[in-house]
Amino acid sequence: DEDDSIGQLIKFYSKSSLEIRKVIENVVEGIDIEKEVEQLCKIFKIGDISSLWIKAVIDYRKITVLKGIENVNIKDEVAHKPNNITFSKRK
Repeated sequence: DEDDSIGQLIKFYSKSSLEIRKVIENVVEGIDIEKEVEQLCKIFKIGDISSLWIKAVIDYRKITVLKGIENVNIKDEVAHKPNNITFSKRK
């Protein structure tokens, strides 16, 4: 199940060091969907309509992973923010 694979990637990302996170981000952001679909179509002799469907699925998966990464980063930022800080006026 591809949704499970995406979930596992996001879980791995959330528990990884900053260096590993950066590598994952760069790989995902660097995926050239047009190029990937073009190569698949050549290898498997896929028609135009099928290639559009494949492109849409790959694009959706990439967006899902990027949103998952973004959500992990947002949660981490919130978790590291100090709570209930108040500043008193000095006299």
